Amino acid sequence: MFNEKQRSIYETVNELVFDVDLKYIESEEYYTKFRGISGKEEVDSILCDHSRRILKERNGTCYETLVLLDLDTGEEILTIHSPKEYEIVYSEDDERIIRDAVDNKTRIIALHNHPTGSLASINDAVSALKRGYTKGITCGHNGSVSIYYPSEYEYSLADIDAIYDIIQNEILLEKSKKKIDSLWKKILSEFGIRIHERR
Repeated sequence: MFNEKQRSIYETVNELVFDVDLKYIESEEYYTKFRGISGKEEVDSILCDHSRRILKERNGTCYETLVLLDLDTGEEILTIHSPKEYEIVYSEDDERIIRDAVDNKTRIIALHNHPTGSLASINDAVSALKRGYTKGITCGHNGSVSIYYPSEYEYSLADIDAIYDIIQNEILLEKSKKKIDSLWKKILSEFGIRIHERR
C-alpha cells in the first residue's frame, strides 16, 4: 500500500515529468533497453511493445498500468489499469488469475509504468515475492527502464515505511538524479532488493 509519506518521497526525489517523449520510446535506442531481458528476441520485442503501449496510454498522468506476461512465450496473462495514483491495485479476480498461473508453473514477468521515472521500488520487489513473479520491469515516463527481482524477505508495511525513512534521510538533499538513483539502488540492495537500470 502506497501511503502519503511514500508519495511525498517519490515526488520530492524524482523528476516529476509525467509527459512521455513519444519519439524516444519508438526509437531503436529505447528498444535496446529490452534486449536480453527474457533470453528470447521475440519475447523482448513483445515486452517493448507493451511498454510503449502503456506509456502512450498513461502519458501525462500519474496512474499506472501493469501487464503480466509469460516470460517464456510473451503471452499476456493479465492487464490491470489501476484507478489509484502511483500504485497498482489488485482485485480478487486478479489475484486468482495470478495464483492459477503460478500453480501452472508459469514464469511471470511483471511490466508496469512509473510516472515519476523512478527506478523499481521496495513495494515492487515485495509484490513480486508475494505473488510469485520471476522478475519485473518498470518503464518510466522519462524513458528509464529498470529490472527488479523478488525481495529476499516479505517486509511488513511498517518495515517498508522504515526503509522509506532511510531513503528520505539519505536522498532528500541530493539534486543529481544520477546520484539519487545510485543511492536508491544501494539502500535497497542492503535490504535484499535487486534492481538493475537498463541503458
